[in-house]
Amino acid sequence: MRSAFSIGAAAVLVATLAVVWAQGPSAPAAGPAKPAAPKLSPDAEAVLELDRQAEQALNRMDVTFLGKVFADDMIFTHGDAWTKSNTVGNTNTKEVWLNSIKNSNGQYSEKHANMQRIEMHGDIAVVQARSSGKNRGKDYEIWYLRVYNKRNGEWKLVSHKTVRGPQDPTNPT
Repeated sequence: MRSAFSIGAAAVLVATLAVVWAQGPSAPAAGPAKPAAPKLSPDAEAVLELDRQAEQALNRMDVTFLGKVFADDMIFTHGDAWTKSNTVGNTNTKEVWLNSIKNSNGQYSEKHANMQRIEMHGDIAVVQARSSGKNRGKDYEIWYLRVYNKRNGEWKLVSHKTVRGPQDPTNPT
């Protein structure tokens, strides 16, 4: 009788262990709950997607697409001058920047937006992000601030400023 009980107990123990092992490792003890990221509005999602598409269009030198995204009164401010010496630095209008892209011979072989954050203010969207990739074959990383304005139902880029910022060698993209 004793051996039948031992065999039965062993079988139950093995079956229990098999079920526990099949469930995988247990989760670590729960700490304080992290607040969920706020859900973005449809407009915020649309602006972030448009911003990513604009980065990719630069890789392709797609001035037709960019010409539709850029507002006619867009100002593009390049570099750090505006943050370091209180001067405007190198600025371009829509026409000048599109011509520069068209004649760049593909200086951006890779370019993508990452670490995007957005603030919505009605028909104004402010995007801050990091852009990394290759410019003339060299790795680069910049931070940018872009302001979009909803005009006649379409989001348009009205202002763009770039600046060098903290670099993260552990997360280049």
